[in-house]
Amino acid sequence: MDFNTALNYLNDYRAWLNSGGRINAALANSAYKYDAYVAADFANGGMENPDGIDDTRALLREIIEERYVSGFGTFIPFNDVRRLRKDDSDLIVPFPLNPGGTQQPQRMPYSDNEITSNENIDADPGIYVVTEVNK
Repeated sequence: MDFNTALNYLNDYRAWLNSGGRINAALANSAYKYDAYVAADFANGGMENPDGIDDTRALLREIIEERYVSGFGTFIPFNDVRRLRKDDSDLIVPFPLNPGGTQQPQRMPYSDNEITSNENIDADPGIYVVTEVNK
């Protein structure tokens, strides 16, 4: 997908948010402010690119941030961090997965039901064991 197509999709999403999308009825009369982005916002020195990275990466970073906000309370932010930290750490929303810890979680724990009913699992390896994709 090219920069302009991705920017259009992000702006479509922001327009939906500006219409009250994802807001419950108790806040239906609230004012929203989601202005559309323009390409200059992601150019070197633009409001979404203060560190001067490639404009396409700056746009992708903003999309990942929108996913973080939209997916808060779900596994989306956790999965994005695990997926991006190996090669694309400049795109990660900086939030701590394990504040003060010496290790970062690599996986979700297996449930007891999964362990007892799945013959391919001997035991839960623990949340800190590095998965194949993160090696």
